[in-house]
Amino acid sequence: MAKTRDNILVGILITVSVVGAIIGSLWLARGGLTKGYPLYATFQWGAGLKTGAPVWVSGANVGYVADVQFRPNGTLFTELRVTSNQPIPRGSEAAVVANGIFGDVAINFTPVLAQDRYRTGDTVPSAPPSPGIAGLTAKADSIASSVNALTSAMNQELVAGGGLVELRKTLAGTNQLVA
Repeated sequence: MAKTRDNILVGILITVSVVGAIIGSLWLARGGLTKGYPLYATFQWGAGLKTGAPVWVSGANVGYVADVQFRPNGTLFTELRVTSNQPIPRGSEAAVVANGIFGDVAINFTPVLAQDRYRTGDTVPSAPPSPGIAGLTAKADSIASSVNALTSAMNQELVAGGGLVELRKTLAGTNQLVA
């Protein structure tokens, strides 16, 4: 009886320890011990933006996305927590950029040369969105359609319309003239 009770207590202790370790790891990964200061940004599109995404200044990690809220007008209101002592120059724009090949995104500030800095609680303007894979695919489809139309027109004029025969006759006549 005592052995069963001890096994149950050990099982409960291990379960609580594993759950505590997981929760603690997530808390620390999202900047649990770092203070930082909040900045806010509003984006017209989400493209996979989620809590915990990194915040960069020219590619250097300076914080994380603390909160993402969807607004009824179709925008995303985000709280950015800047944890490093890297100040963000006023006039910098926040942009959602790709972070790897699996669809993850990050917020990147492209700094400008300015003496003034964003302060705690300021709202940072957002940059225009960069083209995603859907936009690039649409451009590739448009280019492929144009190339297809061009080759069809060349086929019609040169092959079906007898343009190659006339071109050969012209080259032969030019060769005779030169000779």
